[in-house]
Amino acid sequence: MIKAVLRIIFRKKRWVVDIATIKADIEAADKARQERFEAEKKRRREELLGRIHRIDKGSEILCDEINKHGEEVLVTRVISGKNLEIKLHSLSRTIFNIARVESTIYKDCYVSHINIDDVISSYKGRGNGSIVLKHFINTVGELNSNCRLGIKYISGWLSPIDKENFNKLEYFYAKSGFEVNFTDDRESGSIRMEL
Repeated sequence: MIKAVLRIIFRKKRWVVDIATIKADIEAADKARQERFEAEKKRRREELLGRIHRIDKGSEILCDEINKHGEEVLVTRVISGKNLEIKLHSLSRTIFNIARVESTIYKDCYVSHINIDDVISSYKGRGNGSIVLKHFINTVGELNSNCRLGIKYISGWLSPIDKENFNKLEYFYAKSGFEVNFTDDRESGSIRMEL
């Protein structure tokens, strides 16, 4: 009887040891997987930064953001002459540039303003357009205060090509603080934000 009890106790201890060993192995594997993931993420970031500096000479890294789908994106800006571009680059996708705002600064003796020439987003519904527009507005405000550009407003045109998306565009610009107006026949429109 004593031998039987000792065998049961011994088995339980061995079973507990085996569970602890398995748990330790799982934790070690998870840690190794996380380290590989972080190393790959760092490698991709370095590769992306190299591509950005090769393609967009003079670009400046603004920050990292996370979009609605949890994807990490890198925000950059390029100022070249009268042109200002804010770009969004994905760290997880092979597409280099996933969203951007292209604009032109108009400075004259009466009223200086900046015109949004185009807003482009490769993937809809992920929040990339909102991220890039937010950083565009912040950059214009920063340039206005640091460089004393005297920009009074941001404006843009809603093209008839985008007519089927006017409701989405109206919401998109309005939530960022733009006034959105359409022609009477709703064939085109304009946006404007006073600074």
